[in-house]
Amino acid sequence: MKYLLVVLLVLSAVSVYAKPLDGDDICMDHGANCRNWALNNFCTNCEWTCEQRRYYCARTCGFCQHNYVCTNCTTTTLKPKANFEIPL
Repeated sequence: MKYLLVVLLVLSAVSVYAKPLDGDDICMDHGANCRNWALNNFCTNCEWTCEQRRYYCARTCGFCQHNYVCTNCTTTTLKPKANFEIPL
């Protein structure tokens, strides 16, 4: 009975003093080369989705703020001119 009381006392003390997680605790880079990637415009590179960029380099790219909104890029397909011919 004393053992149970001690365990409960320790658990309650730990739960009172435990630090809650905030954005900095859970925001991290999963990519090992994020610093170099960021220098090569990875953070704004439209060949990667927002989810991919945020997963791999959230901290380095500055995607950690709770109010950050990443907009996926849209690609534009250029239409060739009607009379376009490839010279031989």
